[in-house]
Amino acid sequence: MNALLIITFTIHILLTNAMLGAGMIGFFHWGKWPGSVPTADLDRGLAKRTAAGIALAVNFGVAPLLFMQVIYGQFIYVSSVLMAVFWVSIFILAIAAYYAVYASDLVYEKLGPNTRWLMALAVVLMILVGWFFTKSMVLMINLEAWPQYFAAPGGAMMQTQDPSTLPRYLHFVAASAALGGLALALWGRRKKNTGHLETGRAMMSRGLVWYGVATIINFVIGAWYLGSLPPDVLAQIFGPNKLTMLVFLLGVVAGLGSIPAAFSRQIHFTVWLSVISVLFMVLFRYAVREAYLSPYWQIDQLPVQTQASALVVFLLVLFLGICLLGYSLKLLKIRQKEVG
Repeated sequence: MNALLIITFTIHILLTNAMLGAGMIGFFHWGKWPGSVPTADLDRGLAKRTAAGIALAVNFGVAPLLFMQVIYGQFIYVSSVLMAVFWVSIFILAIAAYYAVYASDLVYEKLGPNTRWLMALAVVLMILVGWFFTKSMVLMINLEAWPQYFAAPGGAMMQTQDPSTLPRYLHFVAASAALGGLALALWGRRKKNTGHLETGRAMMSRGLVWYGVATIINFVIGAWYLGSLPPDVLAQIFGPNKLTMLVFLLGVVAGLGSIPAAFSRQIHFTVWLSVISVLFMVLFRYAVREAYLSPYWQIDQLPVQTQASALVVFLLVLFLGICLLGYSLKLLKIRQKEVG
């Protein structure tokens, strides 16, 4: 179960970061893309890809959320109730962000470059979604803050006094800018391979610079986040558990290695190192959560009942879902070829 949670969340966070970052970059470049391809085609191509990416990110977010509810149900249910007003708004904001991106393509003929403000709206909405999710995850592991609910039982509680909240969130935003740049570089590589050499090279160059600079900034934020963790949590993470230390170091090394790879335009190497870094950081995030909750609960205390029939149904549905996703991606690839 934990393995499935980590794998599905890693896929979800990669997609989410890439789409939020693509939206950020798209806003700054909207109407003024480099190269010989008309900017209108690139603007609309970005909108279509971002809309499809948001849909994939949302769908891949369902699985880790369900696994979280199974494993950490007594914690995540409470935190979502304590901040119910903001939790419910997450889904409304995500839908609105999707439609804002989709509309930026549909109304481009009427608004032209001013359509960038629809992309800006989508970015703001996605940033709010990320903030509310961050607050929910922090509230989930700060049980000492829960009694504050009784002073104002309106479902709008978000204050936890945890100093790691802001750097934790900014770490996500900076990672989004980095992976958005990587997504732009991959799109540029595709442009280059389809004959648009000037445009493709320019997009690759800008995307990899975005990735490199954002990753450098993210290391500063990451150090801030690490220093903001409570001493008892740090003691558990880096104390007797040598495996957690190894995971952390591997994630840092992969992230650091991706920076010179990006600036030297080694796009494939950058992609692999960034994915590895994100995976190890997800594992580290899991260790941090376990350290926060250890005074109240340990995962090995979770009762387990094997249900073979449920497992078979789950694996069957998972297989069918992968097949449908593969078919959808095939159709998307065909559609992207049509729009360039």
